[in-house]
Amino acid sequence: MSGFLRKYYDKLNINGIDFKGFHKRTLDYIKENEEYVEHSNRMMMIRVSMIIMIMLIMYFFLSLTVFASWHVTPIYAVNILINGCFQAFFVLRYLKKKVTARESMIMCTVYQFYIMNFLMIISLSPLEMESPAVYFAPLGIVFAVLFLTPWRWLVIMVTIECAEMIAASYFLKTPDIFSINLFSTLVALFAFIYVAKILYNFRMSESDARLKLKEQAGLDKLTGLYNKGRMENICFDYFNSHVGDVAVMVIDFDNFKRVNDTFGHQQGDQVLKAFGKLLKESVSENDLVGRIGGDEFMIMLTDFSGVSEVERVAQGIVEKTHGILSSEMIFDFSCSIGIALRSQDKNCNYDKLFANADRAVYQTKKNGKDGMTVYSSELLSEESFRTVMIVEPLKVSRNILVSCLEGKYRLLEANNGTDAIRMLEERGTDLDTIIIDLDPSNSGLQELFNLLASHPTAQEHVVFLVRSREQVVNYDTKELRVEYIMKPFDTAEVEQRVRDAVV
Repeated sequence: MSGFLRKYYDKLNINGIDFKGFHKRTLDYIKENEEYVEHSNRMMMIRVSMIIMIMLIMYFFLSLTVFASWHVTPIYAVNILINGCFQAFFVLRYLKKKVTARESMIMCTVYQFYIMNFLMIISLSPLEMESPAVYFAPLGIVFAVLFLTPWRWLVIMVTIECAEMIAASYFLKTPDIFSINLFSTLVALFAFIYVAKILYNFRMSESDARLKLKEQAGLDKLTGLYNKGRMENICFDYFNSHVGDVAVMVIDFDNFKRVNDTFGHQQGDQVLKAFGKLLKESVSENDLVGRIGGDEFMIMLTDFSGVSEVERVAQGIVEKTHGILSSEMIFDFSCSIGIALRSQDKNCNYDKLFANADRAVYQTKKNGKDGMTVYSSELLSEESFRTVMIVEPLKVSRNILVSCLEGKYRLLEANNGTDAIRMLEERGTDLDTIIIDLDPSNSGLQELFNLLASHPTAQEHVVFLVRSREQVVNYDTKELRVEYIMKPFDTAEVEQRVRDAVV
């Protein structure tokens, strides 16, 4: 029987509609929107079954009084029981475990078939025997917009329902009534197909537009590569869903600030676009490329034979970067690359893999830039970490800053300026940068600024001052390279600015 129906469906062609191709498109739509399909079907099932139950109960009581002579009370009583059992099963099933999209579609199809057959039975009752089934056609069309099920299911189901109505009318009703039912049922069949197709086209177009907007929101506007958020999500999902080896490259474009300072941001943007294009062309279409900061990029390689191939790709990028020149620019551009492979640490998660690559790129810069470094356990030594001091009297704010910087830098934490001075005098630590909150409770700040300014390399390192927008800064910091972080601050922005400051 199912083979016959499938052949009927595959050969069906109404006014040029490609039923087989359209069915595949609906399956793709359902697969891409499984959560929405499940939720929509579940909520619609609850609402429709409640409405049907109310109507059944109302007609049951009417059958006991107004039209008791037609003896249809048992029909309504049985269907109240069937509908109640269906509701109980559905609710209990949902409360026990969230149903899948496929299960929800099967339940909706069965429920639709049950309701349409119930309507057909009612049309054969004494009350309706001499009347055409005027409600069958419109309700059949209504079901086209209620539930989300595959196109083939819809077409075969409505065909069976219409065939049942036509057969019942032929054998049990007068020729005149049969003629009316035949005409209205065939019209309903064609109307159902067109309404369902139009609705599915609308849903698929809306889904495509939503997907396109989502993709655009995940792209860096300048380079067309994935932006940081989208890149992180895709790489995280890929890392967790594939067991094979992957390699992460973190790539810094060296001395990019000189380009902006010399030629302006417009020319700098053109260089970044060219560099992004270079990265995209240096890997296969299955690899992932994104821009995760101002002049910082990332690549995840997903198909390679070993570390030597990854090094070959990275070396190719380093060499090609030298060729990003124009007639107006005389810089010999270069980049620094850090590489980490999943196979180096079987127990690492994606965040740790990225941190390893990040640590490796800093080692490349420490070695003079314009090259690459493959992560190794030796890079975990404390000497390889950049040193960042956080001077923050508020524990909550200090914890937030620590959480976004830990694992990437050697962190020193001070409760106030006086505490920071003591730590610097005792340890003689050579800082790469320092973050100081200008909160009124932060004591000893001017003395701390004076100590930092007296260091021979004071102008080489940025001092970040955290303040509110309305706060007036009265400290003398003219000997220091100062940048401000405004409260409330964004941790991702702080992380990026620290990264840019210590390279």
